[in-house]
Amino acid sequence: MKKAILLPLLLLAGTAQAKFVTCTDEIDSIYMHSDGVAWITPEQHETIELKPTHPDYYKNLGILYSAMKLGKTVVYTSDNGEENTNKCHDTDETLFPLFNILRVY
Repeated sequence: MKKAILLPLLLLAGTAQAKFVTCTDEIDSIYMHSDGVAWITPEQHETIELKPTHPDYYKNLGILYSAMKLGKTVVYTSDNGEENTNKCHDTDETLFPLFNILRVY
């Protein structure tokens, strides 16, 4: 079921001229907004955004908070807002939507 949903999402993202990237970083801070949106600031890469509409919102928020408190490294996928690069940072955009947390170590 997840694969059936992921394919249209990837196709839609391709038409929006964005690129999914896998980033590895430690979490420096988490800022919660009153509307439930969380801005997660990694130590080296751009700020990522976790919206309350994300299907794994609470799970991901808990994982990120624990990783931040324990000083763990998080491997996550995000959208870097660019079409031609696979870097985890971008000069035009500052908020990248968080798609998935792959692992914590």
